[in-house]
Amino acid sequence: MKKRILAILLASSMCLSLFACGGNSEEVSKKEETEEKVDAPDKVKEPITISFWHDLTSDTDLADLQKSIKEFNETNEYGITVEEVAQ
Repeated sequence: MKKRILAILLASSMCLSLFACGGNSEEVSKKEETEEKVDAPDKVKEPITISFWHDLTSDTDLADLQKSIKEFNETNEYGITVEEVAQ
């Protein structure tokens, strides 16, 4: 009897958690509409440099980070540059 009650409680809590995860499709579509209306920012008038601090010591991780920073600096069109600062 106790196992049956426990199984029923467990099954009902699992069902309730699935219902809680579901979203309203109208809310999602409204959110997508507002995101589409946002314009890209204008280019900056003065250069912006961001210092990115990290503690990567692995050669592989560091090389990947440096590659990503280099790619960002070369391709971004808003006048923003990232400077790597190792800790």
